[in-house]
Amino acid sequence: MSLKIKIQQQNNEAWEKIKNNLPEGKHTLEVGWFENSKYDKATNIAYVASIQEYGYYKHDTAIPPRPFMRPAEKKNSQNWQDIVREGAKKCENISDTFKKLGMIVVNDIQKAIIDVHTPALQEATILNRMRRRAKGNATTINKETGEEIFDNEKRKKYLKYAKGKLKRDKIKGNYNGLAKPLIDTGKMFKEVSYRVDGNTSEKLGE
Repeated sequence: MSLKIKIQQQNNEAWEKIKNNLPEGKHTLEVGWFENSKYDKATNIAYVASIQEYGYYKHDTAIPPRPFMRPAEKKNSQNWQDIVREGAKKCENISDTFKKLGMIVVNDIQKAIIDVHTPALQEATILNRMRRRAKGNATTINKETGEEIFDNEKRKKYLKYAKGKLKRDKIKGNYNGLAKPLIDTGKMFKEVSYRVDGNTSEKLGE
């Protein structure tokens, strides 16, 4: 996403104050997922987010687009511009204004992720989520040996619970659980962050 904001000069005194709070050089605010945000060593969250945003169609794989970045920008870009203009009017340091704006944009993107419910997930995707969570729910680690202990009865109980909950959610029209697009492990949602002039913020939402 990119925004261009025009600040109209009102008088020489005010403009001098604004310029004094603009350090030399180009200044940037970036929002999204950066180099260290990964699902694992090989998979960047930014790559997965781009697939969700624009879709992916290759060979036997078909993932429909579920845009959230563009809707967040369309809905909130005017407010984002107003925040920068207000900071300029108050003669705030540009870095402070960008930090304030960064937190707001992160929150707006997270809200947009929450709002996505279509296209609905395929039944196979929901079933895979269910099986993976069942396995995780049934696996514990022996603190002394570090060995994984798998309890198949726990797995069965979770699957029974999850299937029942999914059925109840469908009846109620609630798609914020296993069937919620864009949120599975929650990692992409939690790790939206911002950086000003290359300095990354602490991850928000955790």
